[in-house]
Amino acid sequence: MERLALKAATICKSAESIPCERNSCITIYTSKNCLFCDLVATKIEEILVHLGFSPYIIRKLEVDELDEEELAGIYLLPTVNICDTTLHGIPSEATVTDAVTRAIFKGCFST
Repeated sequence: MERLALKAATICKSAESIPCERNSCITIYTSKNCLFCDLVATKIEEILVHLGFSPYIIRKLEVDELDEEELAGIYLLPTVNICDTTLHGIPSEATVTDAVTRAIFKGCFST
């Protein structure tokens, strides 16, 4: 099962292989001062592992290092983009699982 997860991670990290041309299927916007960013990142990692995927498909971006264009739509931390779903704040486990599950069923996410 680990091979499948690593292959999925490779697919998701290659913008050329994703029809939407995102850099990753899952992106977490964080800050050094964010109290809940690590909690949300850990929750998403656990859900991915439970579903048989590597947590390395998550792209973590520090908002302090981004320009204005990259910050468009980011008004609360943590903000998580899972495919075409954006989650702000501390989402429930069910919300994260639903977003990840919908993303998995897209051809660009799964193998």
